[in-house]
Amino acid sequence: MRSKLKVLRCVLNTFVAPFVSILIQADDYAKGLIALGLKRGDTMTSFGVVSAETLYVSVAAISLGIGYSVII
Repeated sequence: MRSKLKVLRCVLNTFVAPFVSILIQADDYAKGLIALGLKRGDTMTSFGVVSAETLYVSVAAISLGIGYSVII
């Protein structure tokens, strides 16, 4: 039983934890998009390089129902 728990902990730490941190960051970005007045059905585009911030904004926009595209 203990070995199964060790494996489960390893899986959670390896595969789930990074996504949790992305969701936490994206939630902060979503609050910013709401503060800017964006709402479900709106669309937005950003210009620039693909980075961690681009990922956070895209996840935030998707979670709010905002259309999002990146021009590189």
